[in-house]
Amino acid sequence: MKRKAVTILEILISIVILAIGVGGLAGIFVTSKSYIEHSKSRIVGGELGKLFLNPLQMAVREDTWGATGNALNIGTTYCDGDAGHAAQQNSACPPANARRLNNIPYTAQYDISEIQLDPTGHPNSKLRKVVATIGWTELRP
Repeated sequence: MKRKAVTILEILISIVILAIGVGGLAGIFVTSKSYIEHSKSRIVGGELGKLFLNPLQMAVREDTWGATGNALNIGTTYCDGDAGHAAQQNSACPPANARRLNNIPYTAQYDISEIQLDPTGHPNSKLRKVVATIGWTELRP
């Protein structure tokens, strides 16, 4: 009577194939976790954009609106802790602890420019265009 058995070589080959499969799955999980963390940071950045734009709303009021424009000064201002931007810090920025979430510091840069033409094509010096750029450095595990 012949007995069929599994040889050690077959066992080793099956372990190598299993290890390759498990290693591939582990790589997918690690990559997906990094992608999820990046997506969370982007969502938080978008939500914090509202926080960074709120101080600018106070500059657009009826009592500060005049013949020459509004209280939004043309130029670039910052909400960050960079010493090089000290002269251009927006005084109405949220405090540093409000600009940090999940141990990630968020910053904002405001570029305010004048809109030259109104929708009818006539010159208009009262309108301002604000572009807020939210920045952060993601922490890598």
